[in-house]
Amino acid sequence: MKMKQPAGLDNWVVPDVPADLGGVEFIFILESPHKAELRKKCPAAGTAGKAMARFVLGNREEAFGEIILNGKTGDKYAIVNVCQLPMQAGAYDESLTGEQKEVVRKLGELRNPERKNVDAALYTAILQDLKARLAKAGPQAKLIPCGKFARKAVLNVCGPNPYEVPHPSFGNWHKKKYKAAMELLKAELAVGF
Repeated sequence: MKMKQPAGLDNWVVPDVPADLGGVEFIFILESPHKAELRKKCPAAGTAGKAMARFVLGNREEAFGEIILNGKTGDKYAIVNVCQLPMQAGAYDESLTGEQKEVVRKLGELRNPERKNVDAALYTAILQDLKARLAKAGPQAKLIPCGKFARKAVLNVCGPNPYEVPHPSFGNWHKKKYKAAMELLKAELAVGF
């Protein structure tokens, strides 16, 4: 089931890579796309994607999403966004209508776990869409939610998950405070330091 995008925001959708999750071994789950991802129509195509590629593959040149999109990792990795629409208003340009701006505002509110008055129906639709997309993965797939928002979404959709991986932005994957979580991930991915 594909989520019907609210208020004509179809042009802002960034699809999962690869589109077929059936044989994938590791699925990295991020919050939502941003500007670089919109330009390239590929998740993890910006600086966070470059940090991911550096950590997982030792590649310092390309973004992880583009590497996967170009088929350079076979069926080993995938990237899925909880929400295929950007959840940060700064990702959108000035062409939005008033109705679209309201949806974007509501998406932004969902990002904040402390907010009490969020659009529950919108969040439910996002989770149902995520669940439907993840259901296409095989039983071998390991889900790796990156960041608090993704962890909460995966918990709501699939149940407990052993990974405490931070979002890859701001160099988080290389910070000392996340070292234990990242060493666990390294071991799981069987990638040497």
